[in-house]
Amino acid sequence: MIGSSTYAFSIMLVTFLGGIALGSSIVGRRKPAPTLRLLGLLQLGVAIGGIVFLVGYLAAPYVLIALIRAFYYSFPAILTIQFVLSAALMVFATLCMGATFPVASQLYSSKVTVLGRSIGNIFSVNTLGAIAGSLFAGFLLIPIIGTERTILAGLFFNSAMALLLLAEVKTSHIAQFVGVILLIGATLGMRGGVFWKPEIMDRGVLIYSHAFESRPELTISEHYDDTDVVYFKEGNNATISVRKGENYVALRTNGKVDASNRDDMITQLAVGWLPVFYHPNPESALVIGYGSGVTVGAVAAVKEVADIDCIEIEPAVFGAAPWFSEINRKSYESPKLHIIFNDARNYMNVTRKQYDVIISEPSNPWIAGVASLFTTEFYDRVAEVLKPDGIFAQWIQLYELDPQDLRMILYEVQRKFPEVSVWVTDSDLIIIGSRQPPKLDTERLVAAVKSDPGMMHDFRNFLHSEKPQGLLAYYVMSTEAVRKFAAKARRNTDDHPLLEFHAPRQLFSDTRDLNIDLLYQAKDGLMPYGAEVSDPESAYYGMIEPFLHFKRSNLANQSMALLAQVSRKDEVSLQLAIAKLNMDSGNLDRAADALREADSLMKPGSPLLAEKEELWGILNDSLGESESAKQHYESAAKTDPMRPLPLRKLAEMAAKDQSWTEAADWMQQFVATRPTSLGHFWAMLGDYRLAAEQLDDGSRALETALTVDPYVYWGHYRMARVFEQKKDMEGAAREYEYLVKYAFDRDADVYLKLGNIYKDAGRRRDALRVLAKGTRILSTNAGIYRLYREVQEGR
Repeated sequence: MIGSSTYAFSIMLVTFLGGIALGSSIVGRRKPAPTLRLLGLLQLGVAIGGIVFLVGYLAAPYVLIALIRAFYYSFPAILTIQFVLSAALMVFATLCMGATFPVASQLYSSKVTVLGRSIGNIFSVNTLGAIAGSLFAGFLLIPIIGTERTILAGLFFNSAMALLLLAEVKTSHIAQFVGVILLIGATLGMRGGVFWKPEIMDRGVLIYSHAFESRPELTISEHYDDTDVVYFKEGNNATISVRKGENYVALRTNGKVDASNRDDMITQLAVGWLPVFYHPNPESALVIGYGSGVTVGAVAAVKEVADIDCIEIEPAVFGAAPWFSEINRKSYESPKLHIIFNDARNYMNVTRKQYDVIISEPSNPWIAGVASLFTTEFYDRVAEVLKPDGIFAQWIQLYELDPQDLRMILYEVQRKFPEVSVWVTDSDLIIIGSRQPPKLDTERLVAAVKSDPGMMHDFRNFLHSEKPQGLLAYYVMSTEAVRKFAAKARRNTDDHPLLEFHAPRQLFSDTRDLNIDLLYQAKDGLMPYGAEVSDPESAYYGMIEPFLHFKRSNLANQSMALLAQVSRKDEVSLQLAIAKLNMDSGNLDRAADALREADSLMKPGSPLLAEKEELWGILNDSLGESESAKQHYESAAKTDPMRPLPLRKLAEMAAKDQSWTEAADWMQQFVATRPTSLGHFWAMLGDYRLAAEQLDDGSRALETALTVDPYVYWGHYRMARVFEQKKDMEGAAREYEYLVKYAFDRDADVYLKLGNIYKDAGRRRDALRVLAKGTRILSTNAGIYRLYREVQEGR
């Protein structure tokens, strides 16, 4: 809840030890008579403290959000808030723990003659208990039964000890009664999920507090209601969970998203492929951090790689891998993979194995311990474990990272790897290092992509390029430019771990755009140094689309200018590049001129024919010339039946004309290309089939949509409409209730339809519940407001 930084752990420890010290100090000052009754009451106090922690943890997120808003997200405020929350949750229990030791000491050491021995015995037992408690809690109880039940187990034993001690003396029946209640509560609570549920344990409230502030009308729970926790495991090192929603699956470590099937995909794929294609013959690879398994899957997809060792510190991460099978190529089942559950530094310090490729993809360096994978000593050891001609890849995020820390990391990498190149993928940086002059073999890359439909699918859907050479668009700078950029940077060593303590200070700093601008200001060309590009025409042409996607039109223009200067196999490529750039800038007349020129230059059987027809379709669509656009889209689809965009556009245009059968047929072909948001498009297909009165096919398509993606909004909405048409209002209400929970701010119509169903059925309480939520979340919608008033007034 309060984060995983070094500061957070330190504050938790200081608060705990401070509470114990204060408890001991209070007893020392007041000097109460040491009795079994007092000792029993103190044990009862520890048990009550456990209840305070369990219950208080549920309210603490709301306190945290309120405080952090009041203090404007400053770093001193974060430390203060972490301390206040830790103290509030732990102080009662720790005071009683601290008071227990001096009381027990006085009871045990009543004779002055044996005082030294008695105190020594007490200290030794206390120390052994602390060691045993740490071992059992950290390595057995929490991994096996979880944090909640571990606390309840402690509560059980403290309550039991309190009852045994209080039973020996005459004392208040109230205290004994409280002890019995706590004992029963702890026993019943051991089934788990009584106080805490997985849904509240992975929210990362501090990390994502900005998101809560942007939607103040929502409760903290509602910020997460569009997803479910489908995997939850409290491991030895972290709590690992997987959240799943519509076209979304994400891996969370202590509440922080570490991998997903959205923007993270570019980085997860590129950091796997770049070092492999930089190496002339990559047979072995070491990957630090399994994450979602996408990077391991990307490396395993390259045929030359025969052996992959992956070091993962937390086994629970690997246990989550099947939830990412759609994007990680089931790398967890790959015969090439050998998973090693260990700390990366520990493993690399003892292994005698050397690798062709090493990929370091840990979590963010503001998390405690992670910064040790960015120090001088770490890179020294990487160089020893890497073969002389090996390639090293380092990931680092560009958001919430001080530019000086970025320079420091670049400096440390280049200190050991004199040849480096830097690549930017949206919000992340990939550093490629080697000791030999680099050679990026684009011909091997092209051959690999052409032989693997899965790689082509990834390039088209995630890397925004029809051509494998489009990967070059993510390049920023090489050795000399990096050396200038990182000049005079600070050092990050094990003895002086500056990153460990400086990175958490940037937690709420929006540094992404600043870092990207600084890097691109230092950019030294379009092509990386050492790149072996046998087909510069395809390279320059393939880079244009990614540049335009990331709003780098200046670089797209440079690509087009260089394309005009190189020898071209097909003159059409230059005209299509000109058309793309002019369409992006809104110069539609000049785009049309370029496409007409492409028409005149087009040779029979040209591989660019489908793309040219697609561009004509987009242009005519923009000009409102629907019939002409449709003809060009049809030509593109005929030339390349697996080209996604023309198929989707044709389906949408036919639907607009209410030609439902035609729309369904085109959508059927589009679905076969396996686009992202596949469940949504299956639901669209079902919608079109139903509109064409193909009821069985439509229902089957909707069922398929909900099988592919159980969270897809349009699938549930259309199923609700089908139930309404069949007069099955219970079925319709069930679907609408699903949408009210998982898509609560998507469409006011859902609240109106569900509210009317309950109103007509006489279920006033359910209608009020639904409409109250709708009024709160969609407060400006007049329809919901009127219906809510009608139900309230009984009309």
